[in-house]
Amino acid sequence: MVDILEIIRLVVQSQKSTRDGLKHLDEDLTYNQLFRKTSPDRKEKAENIAIVKVQPVSRLDERKGILKEKTLKFWARSQTTRKLYEGKVRYHLNSLGRWNGYITCGCSCPDYKFRWETANHRQNASQILFSNGEAPIMTNPRELPSLCKHLAAAKPFVLKHAPK
Repeated sequence: MVDILEIIRLVVQSQKSTRDGLKHLDEDLTYNQLFRKTSPDRKEKAENIAIVKVQPVSRLDERKGILKEKTLKFWARSQTTRKLYEGKVRYHLNSLGRWNGYITCGCSCPDYKFRWETANHRQNASQILFSNGEAPIMTNPRELPSLCKHLAAAKPFVLKHAPK
């Protein structure tokens, strides 16, 4: 008997590009676009998340005197499970060191790892940091982009620390 999951895995695998093993779409996403794609249920759950530490990291291009890279690391704790997860947001900068609104994000929570990381990576909005990079066949078969509740809860900090 043929295993349906094996067939789905083979179909998904056949659609992969050669760049990094995942098929990418042409459209990058801004933080606000990802936030809008996040379900109301996750946004509501984000209200029960405590951001316990925020660490902005910047690198300057010393020759040009402009911002070269900016990343925001944060740690979020769920008030229900008390587990601590690490989140990252890297701001995409233009050649003048200004933020163009686009981000690359990630979170160590299982929801992000097994549902959103690969889907967001296809839209150049995530790196494969926490998952194995395989398509979320069971948890997000259409590979729709979104944020987990921890990344949604960090919105005030993401916007506050964004390069001007």
